[in-house]
Amino acid sequence: HHDYRLLRDLISRHDQRLAIVEIGSYAGRSAFAMLEMLKAVGNETTKIYCYDPYQAGTEAESAGSRPITEARDCFRTAIEACGEGRIILYELDATVGAQRYDGPKVGLLHDDGDHTYVQVRAELEAWLPYLAPNCAIVFDDWLSYRGIRAACWDVLDPADWTIMGRGYSRFLVRQILVSQ
Repeated sequence: HHDYRLLRDLISRHDQRLAIVEIGSYAGRSAFAMLEMLKAVGNETTKIYCYDPYQAGTEAESAGSRPITEARDCFRTAIEACGEGRIILYELDATVGAQRYDGPKVGLLHDDGDHTYVQVRAELEAWLPYLAPNCAIVFDDWLSYRGIRAACWDVLDPADWTIMGRGYSRFLVRQILVSQ
């Protein structure tokens, strides 16, 4: 259900000085898709920071086609085989990851983690200080989980963000105020 057209459009305009953060990586399919999209537009520098605690019994494991530890090991192996150092995996809850983050400002936050209101709200609050002025936030399963939408509007000012997208995914684009 990933709508890669949305990501492709965002990545085609991504500032290579900014990072991409992915919350909820599972086996890494989205991270590697984003890396290939970056390469396709000539972006050879942007890094993708991935956060997933890989906890047994979570939504990711019940929704996935393989045990969570197998998904993690598959992702680790693929990262090592890639050998580029552009995908960095942290086996951490994304809120803890934000506390430790010391990379560049984030131009794209891709959230496909735990879809509960409490977790999405905590992730947004944790990552908000790192978001670049012209960033986008992509939420998978936007239509399927009311908690995602509720958390967004409890944390983000709707006047500052535009909702875009179709299907299951939606992305929010921060509107830029230009003074003349």
